[in-house]
Amino acid sequence: MVLSAALSSTLVMNDTSLLILVPLIATMSKYLGEETGARLLSLATIAANIGSSLTPIGNPQNIIIWQRYRLGFTAFTASMAPFTLLGLLLLAAYTMLLLRPGKGREGGSPGGAPPPVRLHRPLLLVSLLLLVLDVSLAELGLPVYAAIATAAAYALVERSVLWSIDYTLIAVFALMFTDFREASSLASKTLSLGALHGARQVLLVAVALSQAVSNVPATIILVDHVPHYYWRALAVGVNLGGVGLVTGSMANIITLRMGGLKTQTLHKYTLPYFTLLLAATLLLQPIITG
Repeated sequence: MVLSAALSSTLVMNDTSLLILVPLIATMSKYLGEETGARLLSLATIAANIGSSLTPIGNPQNIIIWQRYRLGFTAFTASMAPFTLLGLLLLAAYTMLLLRPGKGREGGSPGGAPPPVRLHRPLLLVSLLLLVLDVSLAELGLPVYAAIATAAAYALVERSVLWSIDYTLIAVFALMFTDFREASSLASKTLSLGALHGARQVLLVAVALSQAVSNVPATIILVDHVPHYYWRALAVGVNLGGVGLVTGSMANIITLRMGGLKTQTLHKYTLPYFTLLLAATLLLQPIITG
């Protein structure tokens, strides 16, 4: 599950990966036990945040940086590979520590076999076709038509999909892409962002700001104040900043809402890893950020 979250997030974005995996892990928790389930949810969330850092399409902040600095897909991926590899190696060790045999097996299984899985083939086919259609319409600057087509298709094929959508979560996600130009201007004056210099300073400011306002708004605020030659430090900082506090990334909020996890429980497992990764990144900063 942890590996699946890391790998899938490189291609379908960390939020999408967790939208699929969190309900599955939450169901598994009934058989694994509450404590083990909480650990697995937290580890999968970390994995999605770290795995998504590799590619420019892995998460929203990478898309912003990729487009703003006009970077090539392979160049971006190659530049982020050292940080992603470091994060995944540390996560592998952390996962083995938290999920080692006998650790947290509190006997929460309800007994019996898991319920059978029913594949809804028409819904799967429609969803795959909508994915292509929605991306194409978005590329043409017609997102409203994509939303209308999606709603109409699901209303015809499986109306229950429309009632089960977490519209509050969508609203929070949309809010993260609000125009932050005024906030950027205020932050520039308050934090003296115009004076940012040095990869380490860019990285630390990006980490701290991501923890405070989430990594997508942090990227929008910082991207106009970080010169091209420090883009890698910015990308590493906002991706690392998404791992710690629940406010760090939208992925964390998805886990809380869909996984039924408490904030303090998530922090119990994410903050030690965040501290370790931050220390390792600063130690290897010349290699990580160039």
